[in-house]
Amino acid sequence: MLYQIDPTVYQSNVNSAQAQLAKALTSEETARKTAIRYQELLKKKLTSQQLYDDADAAYKEAQAEVAIRQAALDYANIELSYTQIKAPISGQVGLSQVSEGSLLTAEQSSYLTTVIQTSNVYVDMQQSSLSIHKLKQDFSDFKDKREEIPVSITLEDGSAYEQIGHLEFADTQVSGSTGTVTLRAIIPNSNNTLLAGMYVRAHISMPEARDYLVVPQSAVVRSQSGEPSVFVVGQDNKTVKKSVELGNEVGNGWVVKQGLASGDLVVINNILNMRNSIDVVVDSTSLSTHADVQG
Repeated sequence: MLYQIDPTVYQSNVNSAQAQLAKALTSEETARKTAIRYQELLKKKLTSQQLYDDADAAYKEAQAEVAIRQAALDYANIELSYTQIKAPISGQVGLSQVSEGSLLTAEQSSYLTTVIQTSNVYVDMQQSSLSIHKLKQDFSDFKDKREEIPVSITLEDGSAYEQIGHLEFADTQVSGSTGTVTLRAIIPNSNNTLLAGMYVRAHISMPEARDYLVVPQSAVVRSQSGEPSVFVVGQDNKTVKKSVELGNEVGNGWVVKQGLASGDLVVINNILNMRNSIDVVVDSTSLSTHADVQG
């Protein structure tokens, strides 16, 4: 309950309606018994049809009176319920926008307060249309179509949130201004750690547990036709350009589905000036091996 109006007058109306209903019920019972007696007398031809008809009509009028009094009681209870303004959902109540004694009207433009449901929260994610296409490909052969896709989140300070949610919804349209599609995940929030408006980083788990090769997005070069490739260092410390097939985005990297093997050294610096057969010195600060990410 958010606000309460003095219910004294409305409670008095309910009490009066209850008394009127009780009176009508008593009259109905008396009329019913009278009608039954006249019916038995009529069968024995000890009374006239007219007297029985009058008794039966009186009983039906008493029944109608009960219905009227019941409706009056129902209406009085409805009016009494209006003295309490209840939230349609449970959750945490925000700052009140009105003070005690303020005049409230039906369908007023200003709201009383804000109630936020906190047991579960929505996390909205923006993914490029290409990433959505790759996600659909990865999950196209998912064995159990009804199984939920796990989603984990990282908080603003870089720490991992302990509870795992699941992917709930994907929009059906691509934003014309950003070229992205909105995904929505539901995350449990039993301890109210997550608040409305927070920024978090969401991670969608892969359809099955296995190791993935991930390279930084800045290490990927594309041809004029858009085909991706990376430069790796061969055994003779010369660069070799390799075509790769990319999967989903993982943070600031791309999952490499084909084209690289575990242990390959990938060039991540000076990509604009890179070409085949350049002599390089292997340095851990300028070269990156594969990165394994458990799905």
